[in-house]
Amino acid sequence: MGSFFAKAKIGIFVILYCAMGYGATPHQTRTAYCALADDPIPFVGKHIVVRAVYIYGFEIQRLDAADCCPSKKLNIWVEIGPLDAQSRRFLKRFPKGMGLTLATFSGAFETGGGPFGDGGYRYRLTVDHIENVEATARPSEANRPPWTNRDCVSGSSETPAAQTPSILHQSGRVDPPKPQ
Repeated sequence: MGSFFAKAKIGIFVILYCAMGYGATPHQTRTAYCALADDPIPFVGKHIVVRAVYIYGFEIQRLDAADCCPSKKLNIWVEIGPLDAQSRRFLKRFPKGMGLTLATFSGAFETGGGPFGDGGYRYRLTVDHIENVEATARPSEANRPPWTNRDCVSGSSETPAAQTPSILHQSGRVDPPKPQ
């Protein structure tokens, strides 16, 4: 008889647990990178899905625009959290050590508790799912992939090359270009 009541209590607990929403997948908000960069506050604390270029290397893990020119630069630090099996397979396709990846990422977007990364990032995306990978590349000064956003200048009179140093420059692998 005691076993019946124990099973009933467990059953009731499971029903209440599910009814209260625990264990359910969070609501995801799809957004364009430029909408996120132009006004990040509405997305803070939400689980977002965004298509972007993931730039990573020594002390660099950030997102950049894939198909738009944001009106202002937003530094978003990226952390790869625990991933499902499909996402881990996608992650294995990323170049090792340093690279560029055009993909759709899903994760928790947050601010506060930072700065993140090297101290220059006010926002963080903790990726828990990689929806797809469209392209990957190793960084190179001579050959930038066409899907990297290199022609954007947001509120600056500088040329795009002078405004946005390459990942090789950012990681300290090569010296920055000298002014002419």
